[in-house]
Amino acid sequence: MTIKLGAGAASRHRACAKLASKLLDLGFDGEMGYNQLLYPTPDSRRELLSWLVDRLPRTEEEEQTLASSALDAAATYWQRAASAVAGWRAQAWRLSSCRVPFDKKSWQTWPAEQNEYATQRVPKNCEPTPTLLELAALAQSAMVTPVVGLLEEDEVGENTSKNDARGRTVLGENAADLEFTSDASLRDILAAMDQAKGGDSIHTNTSALGRLAHAAMFTDTIQSQTIEKKETDEDATIKKESIAARLTRELEELQLEFASERNIALELETERETLERTTKPELETKVKALHEQGTKLEQQYTVHRRTLELLPEAAANVTKLQELCLAAEGKLAELEAEWETHRGPLVTEIESKSSEKAKRKQRARAMVDDMKRRRADVRQMLLDLAEKDDRSARLEAEYKKMPKNVNRALYTYRILDIIGSIAKQKKEIHKIIDDIRRVQKQNNKISDTLRRTEAVADERVYQEANAQKQDPAMVQSYRYLSDLRHLFETIVTTISNTGARDREARDHHTKAKQLQSRLDANNLKRVLDDLHQVKTENDTLIARLKGASAPGGK
Repeated sequence: MTIKLGAGAASRHRACAKLASKLLDLGFDGEMGYNQLLYPTPDSRRELLSWLVDRLPRTEEEEQTLASSALDAAATYWQRAASAVAGWRAQAWRLSSCRVPFDKKSWQTWPAEQNEYATQRVPKNCEPTPTLLELAALAQSAMVTPVVGLLEEDEVGENTSKNDARGRTVLGENAADLEFTSDASLRDILAAMDQAKGGDSIHTNTSALGRLAHAAMFTDTIQSQTIEKKETDEDATIKKESIAARLTRELEELQLEFASERNIALELETERETLERTTKPELETKVKALHEQGTKLEQQYTVHRRTLELLPEAAANVTKLQELCLAAEGKLAELEAEWETHRGPLVTEIESKSSEKAKRKQRARAMVDDMKRRRADVRQMLLDLAEKDDRSARLEAEYKKMPKNVNRALYTYRILDIIGSIAKQKKEIHKIIDDIRRVQKQNNKISDTLRRTEAVADERVYQEANAQKQDPAMVQSYRYLSDLRHLFETIVTTISNTGARDREARDHHTKAKQLQSRLDANNLKRVLDDLHQVKTENDTLIARLKGASAPGGK
């Protein structure tokens, strides 16, 4: 690779093309050619430089650093994933109604004589005391969890003790006095809490005391209450069963409602897809029509605006427009005259090409007829050849059947006679071939002369008829010439058919002669058989006569 580019453009193109092919061979997957190297864009230059920087060799320290960073990233990712999975597994599963979605801190109070430290104060994002919503959620979880345990029919006592312990840690020892149902409202919860504490002491002193004092008063009031009401095991079981049955009914109702809502959603989705499928092509057509209409209106607006711009000086503008129209008319006249000068030679050339095309069609038609005739001759020759092969096979079979003690001189004489006749036939055939060639040459010469004469006559008559279109005699003469040409074609076709019929007649005559000679050969064979039989009988009689004339005979 050369470092410096040549002075000429061709040498620069060659060098850049060679460099581009080399970069592509090295693995550059972008668009690369001599244009990108001679006339680079910022994007192509940045892509090429980035690829070259990536291809630069690195040291061992850089390789180790890259490998360690990749490993550290992978290890950190898997460590975080494992810690997240472990945290999810460590969390206890709860019902959705038992999960408290807000942050809280366990409720506690401080003695009056001891101040809290600054580090132990409640953060701003935490609630120091349980709110009424937290109390309702805890009460609901204390009632729902045993019901789930009853439905599962295992660990009833353990679940009940855990929920009771959680309720006591938050509400105190008197939490059993607060009876909440799953459908209790916030007002019912407040009323139950006021009844358990003996009045409206909390509500009346809330405005006078602070948040900590209110919390301490509320806790002291709840802890001072005693457990006065305890349900028996049978009543609790009946109550839990009723709650379980009610929850089961509610679950079934929710399932039915969910199924109905899902069917409605599916119907709406189907309707949306149908509307989208039916209305989208129509809307696209309307948008396209509106776009075309807007284009037309814009063009009309442009014309009207230009017209309105010309209105202040109407007379001058009309004069200018008339001058422009006159100039355009003159230019059109010049273009028309120029077109006529170009059109005349083209029309003449088209007419000449049309006549040549007609002649070529005629020659092609004659060639096709000649090909058909030659194909017919070939088929006839094939038939004759097959017939002669059959005859040769029959003659060979007859020759094999003939006796071998026949006089050799007879066959030699016959062979010499056949050879002489063949020589005579060859001479006659050569004479016939010479006559045929001479006739063909004459036919070809006459045909060429006729075609040239016909072409010249056709062209002259056509030109005269075309030049004098109003003269009916010229038109009629051209028609007569066409009819005469068709008649000559018909005569030539008739003569060709007559020659074919004559050839067929000669072929049939030859076949008849062959059949006659075959019959003569068969008759000769029968005569020879009879002669052989007579000779055999004569020999037998001669032997009998010799036996009778012997001395011991009678």
